[in-house]
Amino acid sequence: SYNSYEREYFVLSLSWAQTWWDYIECNLNNKPSEIDNGDLICEHLKLKYNISDAVRARRAENFKYILLRSYTWTKLKEKYDVKQEIKFERLYSDEKTTPELCAECTSLVYEQEQAQARRFIEQPIAIQYRYNTKKVTCSHDLVVSNLKLYILQEFDIDPL
Repeated sequence: SYNSYEREYFVLSLSWAQTWWDYIECNLNNKPSEIDNGDLICEHLKLKYNISDAVRARRAENFKYILLRSYTWTKLKEKYDVKQEIKFERLYSDEKTTPELCAECTSLVYEQEQAQARRFIEQPIAIQYRYNTKKVTCSHDLVVSNLKLYILQEFDIDPL
């Protein structure tokens, strides 16, 4: 979790992090090149994602980036060159990103993500319970309580 009073985070593209993780975990020979946060920067050379969303949420799920503390970022920089450093500074309620946030592109990204969420139709998800996995087809209009009921029935779990 992220400390609400933490002063400094560094932002790392999730796509680069996944490539790096595959290299580390799967012992692949394709070591990632320099740290590239280019997918987080817009055509105006500004940041197109509002980093404070992840900090306020105290998690980085469903974001295109992950947040690193200074120590971790420094260790990564010892091993990799950095193409585009993105820094998020926070002191209580004051926030600053370098490069700065692009209001136009941030708004556009938000609208695209909302439209995509509304188009989430008939997508498979895997549910795992005690070494048993079942696939469920979901859409954006599925109510969580219905999904919960389905899971209880499929895995024969007593709802207590």
